[in-house]
Amino acid sequence: MRREGERRGDGLEVRQGHEILSEATQLLSHMSFWSNRGAYAEGRYVAISVDPRWNEDHETIQVTLTCYAFGQQQVNWQGLPIVARPAETRNPYGIAHLNARGQGRMARLQPDDYRLCVLEHYGQGEEPLPFGAHLAHGHLAAATEQPDGAFEPHLYDSPDGSVRATVRRTLDKTMIVAFETEETDLAGAVVYFAFVLESGEIRHSASVQFAPVEEEPGLLEARWESEVEFTERCTFEFGVIPRTQ
Repeated sequence: MRREGERRGDGLEVRQGHEILSEATQLLSHMSFWSNRGAYAEGRYVAISVDPRWNEDHETIQVTLTCYAFGQQQVNWQGLPIVARPAETRNPYGIAHLNARGQGRMARLQPDDYRLCVLEHYGQGEEPLPFGAHLAHGHLAAATEQPDGAFEPHLYDSPDGSVRATVRRTLDKTMIVAFETEETDLAGAVVYFAFVLESGEIRHSASVQFAPVEEEPGLLEARWESEVEFTERCTFEFGVIPRTQ
């Protein structure tokens, strides 16, 4: 049986872990970097470094992010979604998911000036959507695709259940992404989403804004449609951009 002192110690570690994550989130929201200029920030509990380097093609950059907690602090960094937003809106975002050691990498970004933030209400699909080259090999995910290229809606929820995303493709190959929430304080908030290749590179991304649904008071919705062609395996992920951004 664990002693009472040990239980109190565990609770202290959990609380400190939350404080470190909160500080890291705040630091990241004020950090920016460029193709030839990294970034470093330090707080009471954590230090964060951003290291951009040119890829071998000399046209794109890769970025390594490291979050380091001072002392012997135990922090659950695993999966923390960090987004890099470019100043040039035509360029795609970058996204990295930290591992247990607090490290993450963005593989191929266009040269630009980027600002960092941690996505809120983050959701991610585990399996690839039913389109792309894998269909030719009889992948099980193809079971929901129709011969005409349409597929049944795929639903994704944020871990707290506050935001739901629906992804589907119509008969005319139009991709539709819709979000809904009953969290009225998210009115006007921007939702970022991405179709991500197995390599971690973003195939396509966009952002939409929550707005009230007139027919259903208390419900907010955001919607995107486009005739985007996908030829490779992609997973889907999304999150809300913090208001401070």
